[in-house]
Amino acid sequence: MDSNDEIGRLAKIFNYMVEELRRLHNMNLNKIISERAKTQTIIRNIADGVIVTDVQDRIVLVNNAIEQWFNIRESQLLEKSINEVIGNVELLKLLEEVKETRLESTFTREISLQLPQQHDETVFQAKATRIYGREDELMGVVTVLRDITKEKEIDRMKTDLVSLVAHELRSPLTSISGFAELLLETAATNNNIAEYVRIIKQESDRLAALVNKFLDLARIEAGRIDFKPVKINLNELVESLLYFANLQAQEKDTKIDVYLPPKAVTAYVDEKMISEVILNLLSNAVKYSPPHSKVALYLKELNDKEVVLQVVDNGYGIAKAHLDRIFEKFYRIKEAEELREERGTGLGLALVKQIVELHHGRIEVESEVGKGSIFRVFLPKNLPQEQSTIDVEYKLIEDSQGDS
Repeated sequence: MDSNDEIGRLAKIFNYMVEELRRLHNMNLNKIISERAKTQTIIRNIADGVIVTDVQDRIVLVNNAIEQWFNIRESQLLEKSINEVIGNVELLKLLEEVKETRLESTFTREISLQLPQQHDETVFQAKATRIYGREDELMGVVTVLRDITKEKEIDRMKTDLVSLVAHELRSPLTSISGFAELLLETAATNNNIAEYVRIIKQESDRLAALVNKFLDLARIEAGRIDFKPVKINLNELVESLLYFANLQAQEKDTKIDVYLPPKAVTAYVDEKMISEVILNLLSNAVKYSPPHSKVALYLKELNDKEVVLQVVDNGYGIAKAHLDRIFEKFYRIKEAEELREERGTGLGLALVKQIVELHHGRIEVESEVGKGSIFRVFLPKNLPQEQSTIDVEYKLIEDSQGDS
């Protein structure tokens, strides 16, 4: 065999091997790149915030959630100290704790951060763990932030509910039990018996009203309720409710003035629900005003599409800081001594708001401490769409001093 031919064949074999090795190498490299791209895509798009820092606490990577929360791009954060970007003491302590330990475990801490363009602080659950290199040396820390603000608010509401039930139910139950025992005493006179029965009936009605508000709110928020809007003469409805509103007003020597237009104002509403709205607003106006005050109710047709009910008082008023929250369930203003003395559940205005929104209306409030409050309820005159009068389903806006 010619030596030149042999060398040629060997060269071809080596070239083939080199090409094959290069192809295999490139294939593995492409696979590595592909896997890395997948990992980065997953990290960037998960709902929780992810921050990767090196041993000097400099930011190496953040995902989309962090960019959105802090209104900043990743390119503006890289190589910056996390203390410079976030500067939360608890978060920095967490990172130091993770770096100092040699345990392969996850550390958890609750932190509160003031995010850009947010009025209130956002509560996060921060979980952090160490990142190791090939030789098991510490490379940095990965921290995952989960927004638990809503969960904390739900926990707070549960605590408020327990407190509410313990207080609001205990008081009437104690009265009912006590006066029932007195009725069993043979020495009770007829006059005493009549008074005891009156108190038992009054406290029983309080319990029934509280339970009914709970049930009504639960049904509305579930999006399913027996909603029956029909064409109602609102002038007549308001006049029919004055007797009940005046019973409470007389106890505080408060006068309720009603201003109705000469021409009847009509609208498609659920009579029972709108009656609840009117009575609740009048009740609050009387309750949160000093004795010998005046409360006014105005009814007006704004145009051929909308009517407005307005309740005005010159009572204690509501501080501006509370106005955004008075329609939340169980929210009560406790700073003012006059308000603390008034009994209430914090459910009244929450129910009012839900009923008004069920009618595709809206409610507004103006108030100033020491001068009083104005509540305005805007209702459409006509049905917004073809509606059944039986079990109409709605997707409602969630939660937004009322008997309060």
